Amino acid sequence: MMFPMVTGMFRQFGDPLPVQPAQSEATVDPAERAFGVFHVENPLESPLIADHDFIARYGVASVVGVGGRLPTGEVFALLIFSREHIDQARAAYLQPWGLSITLALIPVYERVFADEVASGPSRVGEDDLRRFELATMRTLLDLQTALVSEDSRRLTASAGNEANTDPTA
Repeated sequence: MMFPMVTGMFRQFGDPLPVQPAQSEATVDPAERAFGVFHVENPLESPLIADHDFIARYGVASVVGVGGRLPTGEVFALLIFSREHIDQARAAYLQPWGLSITLALIPVYERVFADEVASGPSRVGEDDLRRFELATMRTLLDLQTALVSEDSRRLTASAGNEANTDPTA
């Protein structure tokens, strides 16, 4: 049930789900890789949802998710099945989660995603790892700034519209 959604999620991000990276692959630059929010507003009608019986049985109204890439190219996904409707504007607030999860996993990604058979030297050098972490933090900061600015514009416009329609003004 999950794999079609995870594949669809990364396609929505503009980044097809990769094959397992080679042992010698260079560090992934987070600025060059897609991230975002996976959003299915009507899961019963979506081809991205493989198990429509699950959606109907549990009354799922929306599916949202975030994902990202780790320094060596492995991907992770977090999918949320909501019984309440989540529109695109609300789903956008989840964007920072993907980058935050990436930052949380950086110190442990080799222990969490390690192939027990291939537990040799690190595939990513310490300098590359720090560059990846810094680039992820900068991307997260830029994203947070953009979300706060957009929210501020929306709230200001909303307050202005309410003042124009207030009959007591």
